[in-house]
Amino acid sequence: AITEWCTMNSEKPWIVLVPSAGMSHILLFIRFASTIMEHGLNVVFVATKSTVSSAESHHISQFLSSSPSIQPLWYDPLPLNPDFSHHKTADPYYLHFDALSRSKDVLLPLLSQLATKASIAAFISDIFLASCMCDVAESLSIPNYVLYSSSATMLAFSICFSSSEPNGDPIEEILIPGVGAVPSYCVPPALKNPEHLFTTVFHKNNRALSRATGVLLNTFYKLEAESLQALNGGKLAPTSLRRVFPIGPLVGRRPAGGESCALVTEWLDEQPEGRVLYISFGSRTPLAPEQIVELANGLEMAGCNFLWMLKTKIVDKEESQGEAQNVLPDGFVERVKPRGLVADTWADQEEVLAHRSVGGFLGHCGWSSVVEAVWHGVPIFGWPQAADQLLNAMVVERSGLGFWERSWRGSNGGELIKGEEIGRQLRLWMGDKHVKERARQLREEARTSIGAAGDSHRTLAELMDAWKA
Repeated sequence: AITEWCTMNSEKPWIVLVPSAGMSHILLFIRFASTIMEHGLNVVFVATKSTVSSAESHHISQFLSSSPSIQPLWYDPLPLNPDFSHHKTADPYYLHFDALSRSKDVLLPLLSQLATKASIAAFISDIFLASCMCDVAESLSIPNYVLYSSSATMLAFSICFSSSEPNGDPIEEILIPGVGAVPSYCVPPALKNPEHLFTTVFHKNNRALSRATGVLLNTFYKLEAESLQALNGGKLAPTSLRRVFPIGPLVGRRPAGGESCALVTEWLDEQPEGRVLYISFGSRTPLAPEQIVELANGLEMAGCNFLWMLKTKIVDKEESQGEAQNVLPDGFVERVKPRGLVADTWADQEEVLAHRSVGGFLGHCGWSSVVEAVWHGVPIFGWPQAADQLLNAMVVERSGLGFWERSWRGSNGGELIKGEEIGRQLRLWMGDKHVKERARQLREEARTSIGAAGDSHRTLAELMDAWKA
């Protein structure tokens, strides 16, 4: 049916988007799909119904139902690897990244059939499908771009790390030419284990980037100038990328039906302007129970207004309504009323960050969260947990957007941060006028970058013109 539709609508070129697993990955592709449509190109959105979380399924369904001109192409990826799926430390997202990255034999015939009926200008794939989709694109002689879901700094690190030959020695630091040294404690923990499933998938896809036509980044020059110059200036040899395209911020485009719950919105409306500390560690990063208790104690000591989006499970399907609040200290929820709200329901993060009452963001430094905070001019107080978050926390600090205490990292297996320290730091951070001014400045620079004369706007226009040619 889709090939017939593409044949009927063949006057404009088609862009085929192939996202991976995880909310931040999927939302990035949804936002970029909307951007492409605004520039007058057709879009095929390749998706799998076997998502990890309910939130992923919900957002894909809402987006496609509200965007009838975008054509979905459904497929079933390969089964999860049985060698890892029963391992006690197996992260469900890592298992899905692995399954998707091995799905070339599923995607090639599907996309080959599509290519016979539609004029495809480009494939755009997630980083965890880079190797697979470069193979597919080369087989069909169609350009393949990678829409990268993290920072330019993480990309530069990844290229340097995957280009090095591990000799079994402990990792001391990784030098990024033109950027600086990344200390050992900022290296994603999984990458320190060469046998880890994520490490295998990571290297496989990062080494494929030199085969991609280009890498698209949700960032802009004023935020990550050094890393972007290193990536596009040939400083990261021997691995060379053809080109990196900073086109961000890609924010402000939400699928219909993604509104925050009324409880959160009504509570925020009652709070004083710029006084609320928003606390969220993303859709898949729960704190350890003992750290949740210490954070609660710290919030009581700090005395600040706060909205805490609390979760205790990696996957939302496993979390029952009200279950997360059972780990809080007895009486905590009642004691902090009305200045504090603990919510375990879903809320639209951009809607929260855009609210006049929000004046700070304590979080994990997932890249989509960083970009959204920049867009809305909200300072970040970093508490990275894993993966790329530690590199992103470095960006937050270097850009002046916020603060990061180096001992605040990875509560699961890391150092327990006591309530006294949390309370003390939150009081200092929420009262810092300089970081609030810098956040406002970055907000304006973000808007300038996608304005008519901005760097990201020009880069995006160049891409669209090439795809229309």
